[in-house]
Amino acid sequence: MRLTTSLFTLISLSLCASFASAAIIHLKNGDTLNAPIIAETNESVTLLHDSLGSVTINRSQISEILAEKKAGAPQADSEEPTTPEDQGLLASGFMKDWGRELDIGLSGAEGNSQKFNLHAGFGADYSDDEDVWKFRTAYDSAQSDNETSQNQFFADLQKDWLRPGSLWFTYAQGRYDWDEFKDWDHRISGSGGVGYQFLKNDTWLVKGKAALGGNQTFGGNDEKFSPEAILGLDADWKISDKESLSMGTTFYPNLRDSGEFRNISTLDWKISMDAAMGIKIGLSNEYDSEAIGDTKENDFKYNASLVWGL
Repeated sequence: MRLTTSLFTLISLSLCASFASAAIIHLKNGDTLNAPIIAETNESVTLLHDSLGSVTINRSQISEILAEKKAGAPQADSEEPTTPEDQGLLASGFMKDWGRELDIGLSGAEGNSQKFNLHAGFGADYSDDEDVWKFRTAYDSAQSDNETSQNQFFADLQKDWLRPGSLWFTYAQGRYDWDEFKDWDHRISGSGGVGYQFLKNDTWLVKGKAALGGNQTFGGNDEKFSPEAILGLDADWKISDKESLSMGTTFYPNLRDSGEFRNISTLDWKISMDAAMGIKIGLSNEYDSEAIGDTKENDFKYNASLVWGL
């Protein structure tokens, strides 16, 4: 009878152990037990140890109970999907961790007249808690009946030095322009000053800037240096996860010739179709009160283009 009872008890404990969760028990005396828990009360915990058999331990002697993962048991995937490491522009390592995109737009006509327009642009942005970089470059060309009416290029780089905990920042900017139809061929400009972030949240970033600088023109009929003040306002609006609007206007009053100034205004509306492609509509206008000869004071451009992330 005792043998039967012992066998029954052993079988019962074995069945309990098979359904019990394994645990690692750290005792206050420094010992550690690794065994399934087969019973628990407010005062004690009962284990089925491989060597010691059924062991009841007072909770006052236990410092920690850790659940042990069962071998072969399905595990919840708690890790977030890993993002592929950024290899930089065209996997070259250059501009690594920057946001980069290429936009290209084409239009044309064949019939009573022949027209061909090309817009190609590249943009890259980088930001962290201390630095903001913004690079823009674009080429625009237009032909009508085999005669070129527009042929221009620019490259613009700006860096902001942020002040953690402050809305103020300092910045420096440099730009190069080439235009076949201006009264100059090349123009190099630069400036440096301070800025202030008027509004900064998940939807809006509105900031202004004030600085001193100048521009030097080369070639053509108007080679000169012009010292300038700079007053600008930029705004980025995240309309949704797939739609954004960026706009800005900057005035360049001439410090040598009173009343003369330049103004560059831009607007870009982008709609993302997926993570790698989108559509962009861009508007830009440059006004120069000192335009001479056949050069017009306003140089207005608009384009619609496809955008690819690089």
